[in-house]
Amino acid sequence: MLNWKKISRILPKARRYALDRVPTPDEIREILDASDIRGKPLTLLLVSSGIREGAAETLHVGDYTPIRNNGQVVAGRLVVYAGHHEQYVAFITFETCVALDKYLEFRKAK
Repeated sequence: MLNWKKISRILPKARRYALDRVPTPDEIREILDASDIRGKPLTLLLVSSGIREGAAETLHVGDYTPIRNNGQVVAGRLVVYAGHHEQYVAFITFETCVALDKYLEFRKAK
């Protein structure tokens, strides 16, 4: 039998690391309005897929696949942490796909 009252007195207090909150739609619109051709796809990617900022750094062009229906792009599939044991699939919205495609075309033209 453990005396949790005594144990809890010597344990350190739990720290709250995630004091963030989800941005409101108005805040997201403001960010998108102020973003350039590089910032808009990144913002939409983080908001629509729910991936962490650190995961965005590991993404490659091959990790993104548009999902088509009758030849039209309707959404996107994103492999996050590809090749690692933490790998998972996230889906992104049509608007994010359009912004990503514009950014990729911009990069090709450079």
